[in-house]
Amino acid sequence: MKKAIPLIELYVDNKTVGNIRKGTKLTLQMAAQSANKNDLSYMDHKEIRALDTDEFLDMAVKRRNVFTKLKALGDLDLAALSGEVVAPLTFMEALERYWSLTPERFVGVTEYKAKLKKNRDRKPVTDFIERMGDVDILKLKLKDCNEYRAKLIAACVAKELKSEQATWRISKLREIIREVYDNEFPERENPFMKVKPIDLKDGSKHQPFTEIEIDKVNAELLTANLSDEAKGVITVAQMTGAIASEIGGLLPEDIFVDAELPHIIIRPNRIRQLKTDSRPRTLPLFGAMLEVFQRYPNGFTSYQDDRGWQRLNRNLSDFFKRVTPGKSMYSNRHRIEDCLKAVRIDGGVRSEIKGHSTKGMSEFYGTNRDILDIKEILEKALTEGAAKKRDKERRMSRPAA
Repeated sequence: MKKAIPLIELYVDNKTVGNIRKGTKLTLQMAAQSANKNDLSYMDHKEIRALDTDEFLDMAVKRRNVFTKLKALGDLDLAALSGEVVAPLTFMEALERYWSLTPERFVGVTEYKAKLKKNRDRKPVTDFIERMGDVDILKLKLKDCNEYRAKLIAACVAKELKSEQATWRISKLREIIREVYDNEFPERENPFMKVKPIDLKDGSKHQPFTEIEIDKVNAELLTANLSDEAKGVITVAQMTGAIASEIGGLLPEDIFVDAELPHIIIRPNRIRQLKTDSRPRTLPLFGAMLEVFQRYPNGFTSYQDDRGWQRLNRNLSDFFKRVTPGKSMYSNRHRIEDCLKAVRIDGGVRSEIKGHSTKGMSEFYGTNRDILDIKEILEKALTEGAAKKRDKERRMSRPAA
């Protein structure tokens, strides 16, 4: 075993690489030809690490014999024996590996939604290839990543995309490379880890509705060419901050109109999964939104299928583009946050109402006491909080004296 130890060190730690002169141009084809010349099958160091003990020792003995036989080892011989030359890995190939390494992302997801997820993952990869070429990510350097970032900034300045979108693309590419490197190339450093986010103050983040805009939306709803179900979804969003897919995705078993304290439960069901940073939550029903669910105690059946949320978002998007340009359905969420802040509601409670998973907080929804507490908080936010928010907006809109 004493003679085997240097061989294990040689191949696992890849110590022969240090003997290859810097700048030597080596290709996979050249390394394979050199290995074949010595009656060996070429294996890169990643494949060598994956061998079991018997396979490794067999491989090591064969290579030791070559070391003994050769009088002098050139760079190419060293590369062939050490597995230094690794096959190129394009970004698209890396994306395929990323999917295979993260199967949990598709657990419980319908085939259609899995396809949508993959299409979303593919967008930043395609964008990188269009701007930088289909590079070998194993040769990717920090300067390449920063060059891509600079091109994204130029696209933001040209108003082709928002800085928030650009930052997400960088973040996704970082995630893809991290998964592949951690699992298959642990000795490599992910160059995207040092790439800074992009924030050009270009209004890319969702902005809350002002109270005047809420008035305008409600006035437009009286005559808008929207289904009653879609109008109901907007009403619930205004009063809870829940997003369209959460409301439209409610099923009969999630709606409790006849309970002592009427409420809905936003949770995973057969047509909807929660995001990884979200948690199930119970929201009380009162006022206008209780009236909505009294009309639709089984939920919004027009949207209770795999693609219903897309139809709903499309309808609502058209409405808000016309009525409140620059704002969207999501602006209800930020408006509720501002109303809650106006009446000094604790940040942890605000996060729970919005469904954000908060470290260290227990599940405090579910009992009648919990539901009643949240009902009182939301009522206060929608009355006192909205009034304070309106006064603040009025003051800020006045011209300076």
